[in-house]
Order: sequence, then C-alpha cells, then structure tokens
Amino acid sequence: MRDLIYISQKKIVLGEDFNLFFDTSLETQGGNPLLKKKSISKLIEINEKYELCDIWRIRNLNVKRFTFRQNHVSGFLQKRIDYIFYIKHNAI
Repeated sequence: MRDLIYISQKKIVLGEDFNLFFDTSLETQGGNPLLKKKSISKLIEINEKYELCDIWRIRNLNVKRFTFRQNHVSGFLQKRIDYIFYIKHNAI
C-alpha cells in the first residue's frame, strides 16, 4: 500500500483479500465475528485519502454475499473479506 503514494495521479483500483469486514450484519454469518478496528481504520484512511469506494457495496447496498466460507467447531462461518475499491468519480 506504500505504492499508493506514488500513483495519486492515476486511476486506482485496489482489490485484495483484506481478511476483514466492515459490517457484521451484512458481511458475516455464523460464529462470533470480531471487527479488526485498527485495520478497518487504516483502510478507511487510505480510501478517504485517495477517494476510493467499495464498488460492490455501492451497487449492492443491502445484499448479503460472502467470499469466505469455513466449517468451524463453532458452526459454519461465512464472511465477505475480499473487496475491490475504485476511485469514486469513476465508480458508477
């Protein structure tokens, strides 16, 4: 992510398995999901600095979909941990 500093004049697409989620009601199911507040805060800071947005969430405001599934001792877990962030003014 340090490379983002050098590409501020370019169109930015940032896709990654961030292994975190923003909204427990929309992006998790099963288990006892814990928010990674420091990681979320840093990602929000980067998104604000480079005017990035979660394009999938913008187009699917209240949709529950998951990119990770696991059979766990506590039950079946599902989470949306993969994101694609895109520069806001080109997002829609």
